[in-house]
Amino acid sequence: MSPDADLAGIDDRADVDADGAELQARVGALLTGSIVFSNLVGAVAVAAIVTVVVPRPTPLSEAEIIANAIAIPVYVLVAVVVGVVVGSHSVVAGLAWVAEDRDPDEAEQRATLRAPLRLLAVQATLWGIAVVLFTTLNGILDPESIPRVCFSVFAAGVITCANTYLTSEYILRPVAARALVAHPPERLLVPGMTARALTAWTVGSAVPIVGLMTIAIFALAQGDTGALQGDLCLGIGFGRLGVDAGTCGGEAAL
Repeated sequence: MSPDADLAGIDDRADVDADGAELQARVGALLTGSIVFSNLVGAVAVAAIVTVVVPRPTPLSEAEIIANAIAIPVYVLVAVVVGVVVGSHSVVAGLAWVAEDRDPDEAEQRATLRAPLRLLAVQATLWGIAVVLFTTLNGILDPESIPRVCFSVFAAGVITCANTYLTSEYILRPVAARALVAHPPERLLVPGMTARALTAWTVGSAVPIVGLMTIAIFALAQGDTGALQGDLCLGIGFGRLGVDAGTCGGEAAL
């Protein structure tokens, strides 16, 4: 492997030296697949959290079931199409320099390295709309469901967005390596290791912990669990978040 490729963080020479058009097509297919899969998983997570995980005083009404059974698939389909067209296809179109087997100019390099952030912005926008849409829809049918639905869609959205960012960053590593080798930047153009570690922590620890704490709050409010159990859950959650925050802060300061 060449030193330049090693500095770019790529340990697969086949990817770095692959045919440009083939590499562009493979990146496009992988990005499209990851966006579709991430959003489907997010939709399933929302349905599971709303109907099974978060306690509620009464079962879902027939109107709520019908409304969500129609709205969720329709919105997921629209979101996936928009995410693929606006996100994946626009990123792939910006990789024309890869297919042409030439070095990128500064604008193309910047666009390539920041492509995961653009995909993240698209997903964050789509899930932000979903939070407003589904909270409003279910709030009209049952005002007491507003906090539960808002939390559920928001939590699934955070996980989906973080997963999209991390996955797309990995998929784009071969083209990022080419961009870095062509014009080594003088300053950082993308989030560093601290931001990546924080993103992974958010998905792996923060969202699940906050989710459990939120479930405990709902359960306490509805009298579905003992006060001691709820307090213990909240105490452990706050303690874990405090320890993690201190650890992350200490590592960032090093």
